[in-house]
Amino acid sequence: MGSANNQGICWWFLAKFTRYSLTLLLSAVMFADAVAATPKNQGLQIAQQTTQQDTTRAAAKRLFQE
Repeated sequence: MGSANNQGICWWFLAKFTRYSLTLLLSAVMFADAVAATPKNQGLQIAQQTTQQDTTRAAAKRLFQE
């Protein structure tokens, strides 16, 4: 009777361990995907934005000078 009880505990532990392991694995994969989605060329984006602002500013100056 004690052996059957130990097997029940073992299966219960294995089920819990598997569930939490899969949850942890899925969380790690989703976190890695989220980190990989962040832009790595942020400096280039800022430089392009500044260039666009300078172009717009120059066009506005030409309009108001006329």
